[in-house]
Amino acid sequence: MLDGETIKSPSLVKIIGILALCAIIIVAILRDKIVNDRFKQITAVGQGKITYVPDTAVISLGAQVDRVPKAEDALNRLNDKIDKIKKAVIAAGVKEEDITTSNYSLSPQYDYRFDSGASGASVGVSARDIAVSSPEIAPMPAVINSPEKVLTVTGYNANQQLTIKVKDIANNNNLLNKAIAEAGKAGANQINGVSFEASNLEALKQQARVKALEDAKGKAKELAAAAGVRLKDITGWYENFVGLPYAMDSVAYGKGGAGVSGPMPQVSAGTNEIVVEIGLTYDIRS
Repeated sequence: MLDGETIKSPSLVKIIGILALCAIIIVAILRDKIVNDRFKQITAVGQGKITYVPDTAVISLGAQVDRVPKAEDALNRLNDKIDKIKKAVIAAGVKEEDITTSNYSLSPQYDYRFDSGASGASVGVSARDIAVSSPEIAPMPAVINSPEKVLTVTGYNANQQLTIKVKDIANNNNLLNKAIAEAGKAGANQINGVSFEASNLEALKQQARVKALEDAKGKAKELAAAAGVRLKDITGWYENFVGLPYAMDSVAYGKGGAGVSGPMPQVSAGTNEIVVEIGLTYDIRS
């Protein structure tokens, strides 16, 4: 325990004073570091945009057969249709490896029959007819919940969807239109649309990122100059794609039970854009 004489020693008082001053400085530094760092930052958001012409077209089409009495016959008819479509598209100039199956399904077709009243007669209603009727005309619960209903399988529906890629469309645009036309002639009764993409998509995204970074850096310098501060290190960033490369043309061609022939469709790629935003966060010094 220190006595009064020891406390009054000039050297000890000086040491205590120095330690107290150091403690104050350390607390101030820690307080500034913990509390105020988040207020000594600046964030700038830059945007990079790349416009390009797609070089690949993706056709989505298919065929469906309805109300075939046997499931096996439904699949055989569908397979025959798809085989003819593939051969026609390949004959038009599309490579076989660029044709893939995206969906394949088989489902029963039901008829609901229910007592119509005193006469004892019955009325046949297909599940598909009920689905497209308005609730006021054919309320679904009235049919399904009727104690006299009879559920009958009247056939089978089979469906297959194909994805067909046409590459280098700048030099093969006629092939794109011809493939759609020939598929319709061969029996495609579901032509859903055409989308366009770039084979070098990742490289295009990277170009957009670089442009966004340059834009963000320039904006950060302008903001710092206007605020009268100096930029230090980049402490964080984020990116956000606000414009994704996607285009779809609906092609109402060859729709129907057996496919139809008609004039050559005219489908063009046009241009697409990739737009990316990047935010840069800098530490600043006043």
